[in-house]
Amino acid sequence: MRIWGILSEGIQQAQSATKLILAPQHDQMLLRKNLHEAGFTISDETLVRETIGGKEHFYVIIATHHTGEKYNWTQQEYFLGKYLIEKRGNDFKAYVRQERNKIEAYITNIRDDKALHGVRERLMWLNYS
Repeated sequence: MRIWGILSEGIQQAQSATKLILAPQHDQMLLRKNLHEAGFTISDETLVRETIGGKEHFYVIIATHHTGEKYNWTQQEYFLGKYLIEKRGNDFKAYVRQERNKIEAYITNIRDDKALHGVRERLMWLNYS
């Protein structure tokens, strides 16, 4: 089960928490959007960079809490993380390169025009830096 599924099952506990520290392995964009739609603010984000067996891994850490207000970021901010974009550290630059490489490798296998458009848009967001 993904993080949002766990939070939504116990939404009252999540809303009453002073702060939630989340480390999603997948679907960070969707998690950020779901948090905002449910009235959670994202107060900070951090990247953790780890090298295992010569391969780099990046982990996104999101700090959030419930305010009851709705928030709205740009699609690029939801995809990459508004605070990660603002900080733009060396780890972020390496993370963006890795994400760009993944998308470029994946894009050749896409046959659906709508999906291809979405992936090309994400690739464009990664080329800003």
